[in-house]
Amino acid sequence: MQCVRDCPVRAIKLGWDQEYPEILHERCIGCGSCLRSCDYGAITYHDSIPAVQEMLASGQKVAAILDPSIAAEFPDITDYRKLAGLLRLLDFAWVAETAFAVEVIAQKYGKLLKEFKGKYYLTSNCPSLVLFVEKFEPQLTGNLAPMLSPMLAMAAIMREIYGQDIKVVGIVPCISAKIEASRSEGQSKVDEVITFTELRTLFKGMDISEASLEFSFFDPPNGRYGSLYPIDNGFVQIAEINENILTGNTQTASGKHEFMQSVNEFARYPETVKSNFNIFYNKGCMMGPGMTFSSDYYRRHALVKDYASRRITAVDEKTWNEYLERFSKLDLSCSFITDDQRLPVPGEDKINEVLKIIGKENVEDDTSCNLCGFNTCRDFAIAVSQGLAKTDLCIPYSLKTKENYIKILKNPTERYGGTIQKIIDVTERITKGDYHSSGKLPDIVASETEATEMRNLAESLSTMCNTVGNREIKMTQKLTQAEHALQTLGVLIQKLPAGIVIVNENLRVVESNTSFVDMLGEDAAMINEVIPGLKNADLKTLLPFSFYNLFKYVLTTNTDVLGKDLHFEDKMLNISIYSIVKNKVVGAVIRDMYLPEVQKEELVKRLTEVIDQNLQMVQEIGFLLGEGASNTERMLNSLIETHRAHQKKIEQ
Repeated sequence: MQCVRDCPVRAIKLGWDQEYPEILHERCIGCGSCLRSCDYGAITYHDSIPAVQEMLASGQKVAAILDPSIAAEFPDITDYRKLAGLLRLLDFAWVAETAFAVEVIAQKYGKLLKEFKGKYYLTSNCPSLVLFVEKFEPQLTGNLAPMLSPMLAMAAIMREIYGQDIKVVGIVPCISAKIEASRSEGQSKVDEVITFTELRTLFKGMDISEASLEFSFFDPPNGRYGSLYPIDNGFVQIAEINENILTGNTQTASGKHEFMQSVNEFARYPETVKSNFNIFYNKGCMMGPGMTFSSDYYRRHALVKDYASRRITAVDEKTWNEYLERFSKLDLSCSFITDDQRLPVPGEDKINEVLKIIGKENVEDDTSCNLCGFNTCRDFAIAVSQGLAKTDLCIPYSLKTKENYIKILKNPTERYGGTIQKIIDVTERITKGDYHSSGKLPDIVASETEATEMRNLAESLSTMCNTVGNREIKMTQKLTQAEHALQTLGVLIQKLPAGIVIVNENLRVVESNTSFVDMLGEDAAMINEVIPGLKNADLKTLLPFSFYNLFKYVLTTNTDVLGKDLHFEDKMLNISIYSIVKNKVVGAVIRDMYLPEVQKEELVKRLTEVIDQNLQMVQEIGFLLGEGASNTERMLNSLIETHRAHQKKIEQ
């Protein structure tokens, strides 16, 4: 459920009646936080590779516009000219850098912010920021700087130079650019977007090394200082905007926390903050979710800085100025939409009810441990009331619930012992006739009439018990034999070194052995102390999705799964699952492949399989060779006989 906690806009829903999280695409801002927090790889983004390959194969003229973050993504390609060559091998007609568009846009920003007329702006370069404002702070859409992002601006510039009918593919470090591109139109339209991760996939299929490539320069117009754009405050420096604490009126905010806080305070305290904001969801584009996952911020910072230094000296300044002057007159303005995705705030009674459930009814409004991913406990309670989250996401509440559950399981008699014992005592005394002989009324009756009725009932029950008792003696004898067999089987299961678990159709444990519990670790061992054999435990809470999903498959299809290897924590497990009762009960045998005895057994087994396969192949080859040799012998004998007959005719 980490993805639910990490989503900044609650675009992943996990309601009280949901087993799995659900992505609400209409609320998504494409920030990629969920992608990086999902350990199971269950979250992906739209794959644009097939569409790009189809476009390139169609014979159309396609231009690639490349974000300067490429320097941080491909440190293994030491010469950028080789990178341009690689892209040309993909059949792009033109390969250009978005860095030039950064400079054109920066020039326009510099002019906008210097001509201050009392209105403060948020930069609109980051698509995630634009989407966030449109969906969750729609009153601020008028404060988004009315200019295209560098990617869309570069698309317009490429069409201005190379023709309006060309196709444009953006190569970027972020995911939200895919959403931005889908909304683009006209001269600034970007037809497809691929991330750097997707670009690596394309390169991988080419099997080409840098050493085998020739130099290839980027197509004009080329950028110089625009190559600093991937660094969070690089854009401010390119635009020559004053960030001085005392004399400037612009600040840079980057990273998830600063992103959310800056927009929030910009909206709440406009007369106090009094600042423009240069905002990126990540710590600059070079840390975007469309790049290979890495936390090496300062290494990437150095790579981008080094790349920018080389581009500044490599690009002819005179030509660069001519292009800059030409395209500074190009209309790169835009407008934004309002797509309000805010949900109504629940009533105080509902919010307080949730706070009471999680034990936070007396905390301050701004209190939070932040383990749930929400800013405050109140924000979390609102989300639960709105159906976006469930109380299990509150870690302290979940731990407390778990502890209480274990206490109840450990000490059932503490809660009910007195009442149960009293009922047992009264029942025994009534059955024995103690009340009848003593003439005393039991504590639980108020009159002699009620006591008489109770004695009569006790006598009837006694007679019935005697009748049933005789039958029970015979049944008990048979049950004893069955129980003895079951006990023997149970002991045998417990002694097996392989993990054994039997589950029902609800994925609840019916029976398991010690080896299975040991494989699961300390949490399972603690539960096993309270509930031996983990009986009735939910398998979904014990095993990851990829693991327990196999049990669901066997229950649904009645098809056994045999010898499946799976990673679990630091173990390699080999699992076989069998259908015991159709669609009702399945059992599994699980072996730890790292145990020496299992390794030896499995090694022998798999070597035997390979040997058997090879022997079978040799036999088949031998049969074919033998059959071929036999045919050859027959053909040669036939030729010899024909030759002899012909020779006899000649001699005659």
